[in-house]
Amino acid sequence: MLTISLLLLSPVITVGSPQGLKNPNKIVCQLESVIGTRIPQRVCRTEAQWAEIAEQSKYSMENVLNKYFGKGLSASPR
Repeated sequence: MLTISLLLLSPVITVGSPQGLKNPNKIVCQLESVIGTRIPQRVCRTEAQWAEIAEQSKYSMENVLNKYFGKGLSASPR
């Protein structure tokens, strides 16, 4: 659960869908914040893995927003 929270709060590289990746096996590293320390942790994954994490995070966030604010949530004010 802590990992999911960190992924939602940390910046994630947007690489698109796994089908649209130029090289899904390319390794991409980024620094992620870790709770309890000021030293970021270096995390390396393939572009396909980053895309999957981004998709899962987007899906989770949409589910949370829809649960608390209703279905069909849009950016425009009601």
